[in-house]
Amino acid sequence: MFGRIAARATLPLQTYAQSQAIQGTNRLLKARRHVPSFCCSLPNNARGIHCSQSLQTETYYSDSHEWLRVDGDTGTIGITDHAQSKLGDIVFVELPEVGTSFEKDESFAVIESVKAASDLMMPVTAEITDSNTALQDTPELVNNSPTEDGWIVKVKLSDTSELNNLMDKAAYDKMASEDSD
Repeated sequence: MFGRIAARATLPLQTYAQSQAIQGTNRLLKARRHVPSFCCSLPNNARGIHCSQSLQTETYYSDSHEWLRVDGDTGTIGITDHAQSKLGDIVFVELPEVGTSFEKDESFAVIESVKAASDLMMPVTAEITDSNTALQDTPELVNNSPTEDGWIVKVKLSDTSELNNLMDKAAYDKMASEDSD
């Protein structure tokens, strides 16, 4: 009963895709016997985000145009759409070895485009747990899908407090728009 009331209350604030995402999350939560979705606040629920920490991921941005999607103490790193558009067609990605540790702001990979070669800087201190080897044969994935299929590495974070020094999407978008001027 309460689930139907909450759904009616949030539906006008959502797009169709968001309502589908919430329905998928609700099914997952019921399958895992979590607290029902009506426990969440309306603003979070309207964005398709559930209050359960186990399902929540955060995305952070560096001033050197890398994004970091964090889930607990693990993360996925890539370059932003803004960065790939500035670089142009990506022709080569040099990936680090799994097991290598990097300090915050240390170069961990190189991306070469038709315009330039650029070092990628580690946004936090971390150890590489996986590299996107698909980029060796199809580096254009970084251009076509920079935040999904074009990810560069997966990492285990050493110090999650370093996330406080990174930007959220709004702050990054503001910086990127000023960079474009």
